Amino acid sequence: MQKKETIIVSNFDINNPPPLTKKEQEELEVLKLMSDDDIDFSDIPEMSQDNWDDAMKNKWNSSRKTINSIQLDKDIMNWFKPQKGYQKKINEILRDYINQHIKARRLG
Repeated sequence: MQKKETIIVSNFDINNPPPLTKKEQEELEVLKLMSDDDIDFSDIPEMSQDNWDDAMKNKWNSSRKTINSIQLDKDIMNWFKPQKGYQKKINEILRDYINQHIKARRLG
């Protein structure tokens, strides 16, 4: 027997979120009144600069994307284009290349 695939579709609009429930509003009010000294950090490990070396700012934000034209060798396009999501893959490869060079500069 084949298992059916379930697809969940969400129409959440980050620029127009649904209103908060009364309970959520009350929780936020309690948090607003809390000082930093009131927060228990004992179960959170300390973070060093090493934790941030490979961090990327909001890598899933598609609004950062721009439409560009780039000339690539024909064999490169012939290899990438048949793949599903080939533009995303090219972007990931370029991003990885940049991150490696940034990291290499930091390590000096």
